[in-house]
Amino acid sequence: MAPYQGRDLLKRRPIIHNRSIASDIKIELTSRLLFEKANKIEIISQGEVVKSGTGFYPAFDETQRFHPEIPVHYTSALTVRFITGFWEEMKALRLFKRLHNAAPFDAVIIYNTKRAQRACANYALKSLRLPVLMDYEDDAFVGMTGEKSSGMRAAYDRHSIQRLFKKLSGCFAVSPYLLSQLPTETPKLLVRGIVDPAIINARPSVPKKNWVAFAGTHSKPNGVGLLLEAWKTMKLPGWELHIAGSGEETEALKKSAANRPDIIFHGVLRGQALADFLCSSKICVSPNETTNTPGHIFPCKIIDYMAAGAHVVAVRMGSLETELESGLTYIASNKPQVIADALHEVIKDRRWEGSEALAALVCDKYGAPSVADALVDLLQQAVSGRSQSSPASSRLIEKVS
Repeated sequence: MAPYQGRDLLKRRPIIHNRSIASDIKIELTSRLLFEKANKIEIISQGEVVKSGTGFYPAFDETQRFHPEIPVHYTSALTVRFITGFWEEMKALRLFKRLHNAAPFDAVIIYNTKRAQRACANYALKSLRLPVLMDYEDDAFVGMTGEKSSGMRAAYDRHSIQRLFKKLSGCFAVSPYLLSQLPTETPKLLVRGIVDPAIINARPSVPKKNWVAFAGTHSKPNGVGLLLEAWKTMKLPGWELHIAGSGEETEALKKSAANRPDIIFHGVLRGQALADFLCSSKICVSPNETTNTPGHIFPCKIIDYMAAGAHVVAVRMGSLETELESGLTYIASNKPQVIADALHEVIKDRRWEGSEALAALVCDKYGAPSVADALVDLLQQAVSGRSQSSPASSRLIEKVS
């Protein structure tokens, strides 16, 4: 259960204002890993539309699957104020019930805690007695900058989420802070990110260039506009700023950089193309907005940056493992002058040199094989506690020796 946004959804629904490229890549990688470990996977997404005005979007299944054996089902969407959230919840639960009745599931994984995910999780736990795990990326109790929301609806959501957390069968999250929100006895796993095998394969053969890079969604919280402004104040002969991804700010960013041949936009990159892009870059930047709650979020792309052998300039979003700290230069904020000063310092000191050992460590710790084994162990812990009265499943794939 995840707000996944596949290729068909991009064509059928106006989702540019709520697009999350990093989330989509994480969901795809997680699904692939579990599939390769002999699990059959199906994705249910509400395909949410964040748009003012009234609109109805029919349900459909993804035809341009990221994996031929992993179907993606989208519920219908209705954009009507005060009704949208209820509609997503109702339709997601109805679709989940229909799919389960056709071929019972063994377990459910929810991605974060939006209403549709909570509805299906609670039904699976209470009515089906299925284990439910959570892939926890964004703090459920604060906003993007770490501030708690106010109002009756926010209070109700917090109470609902706290009740769900007490019943979850397992959780894997991007920071120790997020894991600490779950009960002590809940099986937990720290997964900062998942390194795409394409990055591991590309790093030894792709030569480094004088590139400063950003990859991700072009939105205000991610700070790519401020990175561009910082770059425009700098004079670095022979260096280029390379920006991958897309989002609501893309067209404005391109217009702002129209007369700058040293600023290059690559569009959305995936797989080998993204791996080559990252491995070509000497420096990668994660200029997120600062947070009032350190650790409530961790940009998974930092792990990809480090795995690709780049030095990372980033706003501190919480504590990182000590052995990985040498690969980052932290900045106090994403103000253009702060970013510019940090880039000048990193380039002057040539901090990307000697990054191979750190890249190898990151690939070993968060590479696909290690994460896959850890996820399967976590899943088995959750499934082993399932009620004996749960129906047998037809969704297991036989292992082939």
